[in-house]
Amino acid sequence: MNICIAGPALSQADRNFNDAVTDMCKRLKFTVLLQQADGTPEDMFAGDLRALEQTDVVVAVLDGMSIDPATAWKIGYAVARGKSVIGIQTDQRAPALGIHVIEQSTFIVRTLERLEILLRALDRS
Repeated sequence: MNICIAGPALSQADRNFNDAVTDMCKRLKFTVLLQQADGTPEDMFAGDLRALEQTDVVVAVLDGMSIDPATAWKIGYAVARGKSVIGIQTDQRAPALGIHVIEQSTFIVRTLERLEILLRALDRS
C-alpha cells in the first residue's frame, strides 16, 4: 500500500517531522511517496501529481497556525480522486482547524502514536 506524505517542507523542523512520519510508515511496511521542497516548481508539481496518482492514502501534516497551501491542495486533489486522507495536527498552539472542508474530508489524529494505531488498522489486502 502506498502512502503519500503531504506537509510543509520549508524548514528543517518540517523536514524532520516529515522524515519521522516517513520512517514510521516504512517500519509498518508501507511504500512512502514523499516529495520535499527540492527542484523547480514545475518538477515539484509533476512529482506531486505522480505521487498522488500512485497513492492509496495521503497523510497530511496540518501543524502550524494555518494549513500549508500546497498541503491543502493535495488534500483536495486526493479527495477528488477518491483517496483516503489522514490528517495529523500535533501543534497544541494551533487553533482549531476551522476549515470545514478539511475537517469533513480528513480523519484527524493528534499524535504520532494515534497515527501509528490508525495506519496499523488499515486493510492492506
